[in-house]
Amino acid sequence: MREDIYFYGDTILYYNGNTNFFEYYNDRGSLPYKILESLVRKYTITYDRKALFVNIYDELNKSNRLYDTLLKKDKEDKEDNEDKNNVFVTLKKRDINNSNLKRTLLIKEKIINFKYIGKIYEYNNNNNLQIKKKYNYNDYINDIKQ
Repeated sequence: MREDIYFYGDTILYYNGNTNFFEYYNDRGSLPYKILESLVRKYTITYDRKALFVNIYDELNKSNRLYDTLLKKDKEDKEDNEDKNNVFVTLKKRDINNSNLKRTLLIKEKIINFKYIGKIYEYNNNNNLQIKKKYNYNDYINDIKQ
């Protein structure tokens, strides 16, 4: 799919089924994730491949819910295990409120993977395509006369 994005220039995007990556060519270089996500949304709708699209906000909400349930479970376990009249030593349990654990839980399980391949002229050289020149009214009249 070839798309012209304002400010980011011309972009060619396609899905590589072998690597499960969306590969793209762009003259500017790497693009922001939000721009690429919108291109994938258009790609999946245009080519009816909706299973390839992953909504990142839904994935983030799922991981937040998982984190909240783990926090509730940890608090309940702490309340159940607190026995003040116990003579024996109780070891400290690891707290789920750890920031490293939160970071690992908030990483999305499913994301859209992108790979920047190169400039557009490299795509044209690799695929032996020629860039079409713009066709204007004068060219149309000249073609009709011939």
